[in-house]
Amino acid sequence: MKTLVLGRLRNLKPKSPVQRYQWEKPGDMIHVDTKQRARFERVGHSITGDRRQGCSRGAGYEKVHVAIDVATRFADVEMIPDEQKATTVGFLARAVG
Repeated sequence: MKTLVLGRLRNLKPKSPVQRYQWEKPGDMIHVDTKQRARFERVGHSITGDRRQGCSRGAGYEKVHVAIDVATRFADVEMIPDEQKATTVGFLARAVG
């Protein structure tokens, strides 16, 4: 038997349906996003389990660029060293191509 939690007014109201956007033709809407990922010089203690090896210093960052076509849900992903205008535009041109 399921217990109803009625202590809050918002629990009495029905939830509104999720609004999703959908485009009919491929290429009409492309979602582009980036994420920063750290690079390391060597494997750290979280992998080896040995804390006596010392710390593993970071070796900079790489940027993960993602482009998703909303109509087809096709995704293109590249690891690029920066987020400069020229490299991002180049990534988008390759993704659309």
